[in-house]
Amino acid sequence: MLRYYYALLVLLCLAAVSRLALAEDIVSSRCLDFTTADVPVGDFADLQMPMAEMRVTQNYNNSHSEGWCQSGGGQPPAHSQACQGKKIYYGHDGLDLHPQGAKAGEHEILSIQDGLVIASENGNSTKGWGESMILATRPNAYSEEIITFHYHHLFFDRHHDTTSRRFNACETVAAGDVLALEGGTPNWPTHLHLSVKRWANATELLNTLKIYDLAVYGNGYVYGNSSQLIRHLDPQGLLFDYFAEYAVDNAAYPIWQWSWPYARETRRQGWHFGEYDGRFGVDTVVKRREAARLVKVAARIETVTQGWPDYFYDLPPHDADFPYVNTLCRRPVVLPVIGAGNSCTENGHNFCPDRDVTRAEAVKMVVAAFFTSEFLEFYDNWVWRVAAPLASNTLSRFTDVAPHAWYTPYLYVAWQQGLIEETPSRKFYPASPVHRAELAKWLVLAHQKLWGTGEDACRDINCAGGYYCAQASQTCQPLPACVPQDGEACPLGGGYVLPGNADAGPPDSAGNDAGSAGAGGTDAGVSPPDGGAGGSAESGVGGTGGCTVNYYASPSGASCHQNTQSSGSPTLCLELGSPGGGTASWRLCKQSGTFQNQISYQLLDQNHLSHHFGGPFLQDYGASCTVWRNADFSYLTQNGPINGAGLIVEVHSPTGCASPACTYYSGITTVYRQCE
Repeated sequence: MLRYYYALLVLLCLAAVSRLALAEDIVSSRCLDFTTADVPVGDFADLQMPMAEMRVTQNYNNSHSEGWCQSGGGQPPAHSQACQGKKIYYGHDGLDLHPQGAKAGEHEILSIQDGLVIASENGNSTKGWGESMILATRPNAYSEEIITFHYHHLFFDRHHDTTSRRFNACETVAAGDVLALEGGTPNWPTHLHLSVKRWANATELLNTLKIYDLAVYGNGYVYGNSSQLIRHLDPQGLLFDYFAEYAVDNAAYPIWQWSWPYARETRRQGWHFGEYDGRFGVDTVVKRREAARLVKVAARIETVTQGWPDYFYDLPPHDADFPYVNTLCRRPVVLPVIGAGNSCTENGHNFCPDRDVTRAEAVKMVVAAFFTSEFLEFYDNWVWRVAAPLASNTLSRFTDVAPHAWYTPYLYVAWQQGLIEETPSRKFYPASPVHRAELAKWLVLAHQKLWGTGEDACRDINCAGGYYCAQASQTCQPLPACVPQDGEACPLGGGYVLPGNADAGPPDSAGNDAGSAGAGGTDAGVSPPDGGAGGSAESGVGGTGGCTVNYYASPSGASCHQNTQSSGSPTLCLELGSPGGGTASWRLCKQSGTFQNQISYQLLDQNHLSHHFGGPFLQDYGASCTVWRNADFSYLTQNGPINGAGLIVEVHSPTGCASPACTYYSGITTVYRQCE
């Protein structure tokens, strides 16, 4: 029997030693020396619930009517007689969770995300209201922002003087790791108090950790003063994946319901988390600083950290959005998202970060960030190096957007990529401010197109300075001599005329002859480095020199256009056979139907306005296609798409009607010769 008691005593001593060792290993401390790179990136599309049973006993940011008062050692609800004339506690800064019948020390608290423990402290930090742990998580690898998860009222075993916390400050945890056990507070049942906060960057968080306890732990209640909750997020909306505008029982913005998938995706991707009150902010007008932040993060643009110049007077380096704006002034190198040389004011060089961003400005930022190569290839071949009438016709998609406006080519590419659509009125409202829901849609669609399908042919091709990657050929091509940037337009067809024919070219905005920059501002005979392909000087001016001349069509086959501005919005297609030795057959077809009237139609070359292919021709109603006709392209004497035929069919229906309402067009096809 003595041996039994002796063994039991040894076990109890070992248990006590073990607890003491645990208490010594897990200390009360904060992590006050970390950088952004030390904070793990979380996965906000897949969050771990902090408790097995998510029973909410007190909501985040509860209203006055949901509050309570202190009376007779209890906490009766605000509407009760006992609370009449008493102070009401509401504006709750977190979410209280308490499984039914739970007792202190029974339930495990799990880490919601991968994170860095920035605080692991005993009850002294909260004046006896349990222990606390705070974990920091980066929402996105391209963002400076940090999200912190605050777990309060954790269990401390007072009888054995041991903590249930399992991690010290500056240690990293994985989503789902057990952090501690659920504890409680005086005069309240056992519960976990969970808060979620956001910080602009690691510096802001570190400064707060060092100097201000309440900014980290909070008062618990803010008595309706929402300004104290601005940095907070609604834990319930975050965990259960909803925003207040889209909640079934609180659909306050039904007109914006279309934007729910896009709003949700911005949070799942870690780009944006909405407002402190649980709303996404669908109708919030986006400021220029917010647009820069969202575009950079969504487009996965690495922050430029070396040799930052101070581009704008009103955006100093200590501004939280300085890294985003200054990075976009330098990325992508070939077409910066933000024009560093432009100013929003006449006096000084300013960015105006708190000014509303217009729809045109926002589209430009998205296109430059996501579709750099596609934009430059389109602009080079269909705006810069074609005759001005053809460029103007191509860009005339919206009735309230002038073809020569600096942002119009960007709108065209955004439409081409499916980010924006033509409304029945064919208006875009370029000068109107963009709302958060609209920008969210453009960013999500652009991200899905670029990163979801892997179709970016130029992703792994790095061109030398002064060149861009053409998607079609995956080769490096010379940049146009002028590319439109914020507020700075370029002349339509400014590079159309080649050297030697400069007298026929349109002048640029400074009154100079644009023809001298016809080959993109470089010698056409120079081959770019990094595997790029250059043209020969001979082909650039149309010489033959004993070579074989071939003819090509772009696109090959049919080129279609939906005439949304005209009655019935018919889609008409120019079908063209192979140009072969310089001649090709062509016809006009109507998609999904037949001609309802007798029509007159004519093939035109918008690059060589003096050339005619005959006609106009007549076609009776009832057919879906005209007869095949022949076209001769021997009049093309110079090589390349620059000098090709810009073919389009002009249609009048019914015959004899010449008003815009009864004038229709096919798509555009370029036929060009090449010296090979």
